[in-house]
Formats: sequence, structure tokens, C-alpha cells
Amino acid sequence: MKKLLFFVLILSFNNLVAQNMSFRVWEIKVKDQAKGGLLQLFDDHFKDVEIKENGAILLEEYKVGAPRDMTHRIVFLNEIGRSGDMITNKSEAEKKLFWERVKNKIDKWGSTFSGRMLSWHPGDFSKFPSIHLWHIKLNNPMQFKNAHDKFVDSVGSYFDGKAIGFGTIDIGSPDGSSHWVGFAAEKYSLIKMHHDFDTKFAKLQQEWWETNGGVEISDDFSVLNLRTYQ
Repeated sequence: MKKLLFFVLILSFNNLVAQNMSFRVWEIKVKDQAKGGLLQLFDDHFKDVEIKENGAILLEEYKVGAPRDMTHRIVFLNEIGRSGDMITNKSEAEKKLFWERVKNKIDKWGSTFSGRMLSWHPGDFSKFPSIHLWHIKLNNPMQFKNAHDKFVDSVGSYFDGKAIGFGTIDIGSPDGSSHWVGFAAEKYSLIKMHHDFDTKFAKLQQEWWETNGGVEISDDFSVLNLRTYQ
């Protein structure tokens, strides 16, 4: 039986990306004073679940720049083409009851969108739970991917343990973006990471800007990974 993981993602995402991973995001606005109750509901429900291989469910809280008046988001990771419910050992009645209880904690449902992961550097969200995310429009997606991968590969051990990703937004884009990119850091230390980009890796960052093919930012926000279940 797979165990509940608190604040940690122990997935071999290098292998997952090779197997064509997809994601689905539900944006939600949690009722005032309901955050703790929502976390407890998730912990109680997922403590003994069995999730399909190479799948995961993440609960994240919006921090700086929260889009569309949302407070949280639920992220489902799965292999492309794998159908059916991700949870294999809960009855339909149990799952229905769980989501009904979740709905009672939610003030408003926001956008739902899905896409794919094109590049992934695996990380440990227990140590690096803060994530800076951008929703973007690209002039040349392949050129951007090449520039992104080169930057990540060129900074040596700096990204060890930090999740770094790039991918598509294929269905239901809430802001007209076609892609996303994200960098994880220690809790509340995203500014330090950007400072390092501007100082330690200024030349590499400049090269990235000059070779990414052109990018327009639609959304710029951060989230805190609260829970990861697999």
C-alpha cells in the first residue's frame, strides 16, 4: 500500500516525463477559516489510498500574485492516455462523500485546465515547497524549451533538490497562455533564487533571454506546496 507523503514528492519525474506525463489543475477559493478543515479532509481521505502508478495529487496554496481571486489549487498528475479514476482502493460512495465534504469548504470554484510536462528536473517539496510559476505565450516553443533546458543544465548543482518544470497548457487556459514554467525554492526564499539568477548566473540568464525565441507573460504567481499524495 502506498503511503501518504506529507510535503514531499518522491517521484522519479525524469522517468515520468519520458513516459509522457499530463496534469490537470482545479483552482478553488476556500472559505474563510476553512483552510485547516480542508487539509484535515485531504489527510483523512488520502492517508491509506492507493493511487495508480506514476500518478500524484497535490494540494497547493496561492501566495503572491494569486490569480482570479483564488486561494488554492488541486493538481492531478497522470500518464497521458491513462483513463479512469486515479484512486484504486476507495469505493464510489467514499469518493463521492469526500468531494461533497470538500465542496462544503469551498467558496468558489475557479478555472480548470490541463496540459503536459515537456521538461522536468525532479525535486523534493519537503525542502523546497515554494514555487514560482509563470503562464506564458511563446513565439517559438521549441526554441524556448532548448533555452530552458540549457539554463537548467548549465548551473551545476544549484538546482539539486529543487523541482524545475516547463510544459504546455492545452485545454481550458484561464488566461490565453499556451505554456507554463516554474521553479521551486526553500520556503519563502524565491526572492533569494532570483537574486542568484541575477548575480551568480547573470551571463547564463542573459543568454536564456537572448535565445528563448520570445516570451509574453500572462500570469506571474507563487504557490506553497501543502500536501503531495502518491
